[in-house]
This record gives sequence, structure tokens and C-alpha cells, in this order.
Amino acid sequence: MNGGDAKPQFRPAEDEPVPPLGPENTPETIPAHGACASEKRKKKIQNCHMLRACISMLDKNMENIRLKNRRYAQKENGELFHTEK
Repeated sequence: MNGGDAKPQFRPAEDEPVPPLGPENTPETIPAHGACASEKRKKKIQNCHMLRACISMLDKNMENIRLKNRRYAQKENGELFHTEK
């Protein structure tokens, strides 16, 4: 029973061609696991920096809008001095 229970191994037929490794699949072009993880980490850090820069720009824009709204409200109420625009 020991010999009959084993699963057969997959083997290509003798006349079936084996595709060669292309340049994108050679061991030299496949990054090691550590290199891949390092690249992913670098990409995440870069994305984080970009998001922080975008948030900072949005904060500045919102502050400018608040300032303009405040000035507009003061102008409408006649509270602005003639030197302010």
C-alpha cells in the first residue's frame, strides 16, 4: 500500500519544449526578498512625505480662505480701515 498511495510527480512530456527564461525572469533581475521589501518601504515613505506636503498645502489654503472670508465680512460690516485691502 505504501507505493500506491504516493501522488505522481508532474513531468513534462519528452517532446514538450521547456520555455527558456526570458530576460525579465533571470535570477539576476529578480530582486531578493529583502530588496523588494526595502523598495516597498521606500515607496511607502515617499508616499507619506507627499501626503504630508499635500496636507500642509491644504492647511495653508484653508487658512488663506478663512483670512479672506474674515476680511470680506469686516468689509461688508464697514469695519475695515482705509489702509487695509
